[in-house]
Amino acid sequence: MAPSTDTTGPILPPEITDRIIDCLRGNPWALCACALTCQTWLPRSRYNLFRTLLIRNRASLESLVALARGPYTLPFFDPVHELFLYERDMLPPPTPQSFPHRTVEGYSVKQRRPFVHLVPLRLPQVVLSVQVLHIEGLDWRAQPVHPSAPVSFAAFRAVSALTLQHTEFGSFGELQRVLCALPALAALVLHNVRWANDSAPRATAHSRCAQPRLSTLCLHRCPTKEGSALLDWVARTPSSHSLRELQLRDPALTA
Repeated sequence: MAPSTDTTGPILPPEITDRIIDCLRGNPWALCACALTCQTWLPRSRYNLFRTLLIRNRASLESLVALARGPYTLPFFDPVHELFLYERDMLPPPTPQSFPHRTVEGYSVKQRRPFVHLVPLRLPQVVLSVQVLHIEGLDWRAQPVHPSAPVSFAAFRAVSALTLQHTEFGSFGELQRVLCALPALAALVLHNVRWANDSAPRATAHSRCAQPRLSTLCLHRCPTKEGSALLDWVARTPSSHSLRELQLRDPALTA
């Protein structure tokens, strides 16, 4: 269905309609309606639709891959600024018929095949413009990935802000390699991030890869052992000189 070209009635200046459409950011249904309203509303509506992307599973990832392969649709992804990746579904408390699930803070999570590490490989041109990255439900401890998986995050060249929520790594080294792979990383938020207890949560001051220069670090509800290990490592990186804001929202860490 082609967008309507009806121009009956008063015509608002594009500067005003653009501002109105910008106010609908975060409401994809309204933005889709705007995109179908008229030809002049289409570019701004599409810009806001693609400014923030959300990928919940491999199926949605492959749908975006197919869209990005089109010569006329690839430019749609130019304005992508923020990317949300959900490795697991947050579900109500499980029933006996719905196992296996794992409980996280009163909710359960449905296990799925890992796909987050494939996003930079499947959408290499799209991730180049991403500046804000949110990852939730990553579990490389229960479902190990290839040792080279953390290196794939190097494709996120412009990411300056990273948020990890309800995430579990196979080792502290995996988290380190992910952080070191992001060359522009300046703000890091970790919410309930863990790794295998049998791994050594230490790192030397020297590394083969570039180490992060953080300006902001927030730890929310991170276990004491993991939080202490991360702070010890950050103190041995260039972040010890660049850090300007530190937030510890965990009674075990602030006590």
